[in-house]
Amino acid sequence: MKKISLLLFAFFIALSVVAQNPYIMAEGLVEKDGSYVISIPSTTLVVDVSVESETVISGPYARYAQKLLGVRAPLADKVNYEVKSATVVLMDGENSSAVDEVEGSTKSIKQHVRPEDSFATLLPDRVKMLNLLPEQAAQEAANTIFMLRRSRLDLITGTIGENVYGGGLESALAEIAAIEQEYLELFLGKIVTKSETKRFVTVMNSDKKQYLLCRFSPSVGFLPSMDLSGDMIFLQIVPTGAMPVVVEAGEKDANLMTFRVAAPSVCSVVYGGRELVQVQLPIFELGRTVKIAIPRKK
Repeated sequence: MKKISLLLFAFFIALSVVAQNPYIMAEGLVEKDGSYVISIPSTTLVVDVSVESETVISGPYARYAQKLLGVRAPLADKVNYEVKSATVVLMDGENSSAVDEVEGSTKSIKQHVRPEDSFATLLPDRVKMLNLLPEQAAQEAANTIFMLRRSRLDLITGTIGENVYGGGLESALAEIAAIEQEYLELFLGKIVTKSETKRFVTVMNSDKKQYLLCRFSPSVGFLPSMDLSGDMIFLQIVPTGAMPVVVEAGEKDANLMTFRVAAPSVCSVVYGGRELVQVQLPIFELGRTVKIAIPRKK
C-alpha cells in the first residue's frame, strides 16, 4: 500500500512537471484512468497544403470575337494549378478525427467552386422558325451586347427612363451588366476557380528530418510521391538546438522517473525552393530521455 501511495505521489509530481513544460512527457510506466500503461512519447504532424486551380473555358463563339467585337479570346480550354499556402500543426484530439491516422495518408478537406462552368443559351429565332448557324448566332449575340451598351448609356444620360432614378436606376444598370456579362462569356469564355486543401499525416522518425509529402505539377495539380514529372512538396524539420532546461537526477538520487524531452524544431513546408510556412513545434523523436528525482513524501 505504501509503495502504491509513493508511486501515485510521484505521478502527481510528474503531472506538475508536464503542466509547466509542454515539451516534457513521462516515459515508461505511467498511471492513466486508474490503470498503468506504457507511455512512448511520439510526435505526429498534420500538414495541410492548399492549391488553387484556374480553368479557362473558351466560349462557343470565341473564333468570332475578333471579327465581331474586336477583341481576342482564348480558343482552347486550359487549366493552371498553383500552390497557395500550407499549415503544420501537431496531431491532437481536435484534428485526429478529420484524417486517417496513417503515415502519409491524405484527405481532401475543402473544395470551393465559382462560378458555374456553363454558358447562356441563345434560343432559336421564333419569328423565322429556324435555328441560327453558329456565325449567325454569334452576330445576334454581338448585336445584343451593343444594344445593351446603348441602353445603359441612354439610362445614364437620361435619354430614356426619365422616371428611373435612385435605387431603380442602380438596379436597372446592375441587371443590364449581368445580362451583358452572360453574352460576353459566349465570346470571351469564363474562368472557373477551384480551391482544394489536401491533408498529409506524418509520423516523425528519429532518423529523418525531411519527409516527401507529394509532388505537384502546375498543369495537373497534386501528384503521387513516386511521379517524377512533378516537383516535390516536402516537410523539413530543423532542431533549433535550444533544449528546454530540465534538472536531471544526480548519481546519488533515488526514486527516479523517466521523461522524454522534445526538441524545439522549426517545421517548414517547401515547394520549388519557396517556403510556404514555418512554425516551431516540439519533436519528441529528436529530443532526449532524462531521469528526474521525485521527492519522497515525508
